Amino acid sequence: MPQNEIQQLLYEFAKQGKKPTLAQLKAKLSQSYPLPVLINALKQAPSKPLDPKDPAISVPTLDSLSKRIEQLEKTQIELIERIHTLEKANH
Repeated sequence: MPQNEIQQLLYEFAKQGKKPTLAQLKAKLSQSYPLPVLINALKQAPSKPLDPKDPAISVPTLDSLSKRIEQLEKTQIELIERIHTLEKANH
């Protein structure tokens, strides 16, 4: 996936305390990418490296995602029931 290579390079630059230019980024890439993709990546790049072990940016587990989906589905059902109740009250 192209974004992975770009993000990895930006992470490497950030670890070195550098904010790369477009030319520096293009020079390090293994393949060519559209300029808008590179420009957006540079704009969104953090000025300091993100620690992959930081819990604030950790990847959620399948179990936590499943629980979250279950919560959202319950909330959806409750909201639909409230809508039906309000619709009945207005008719």
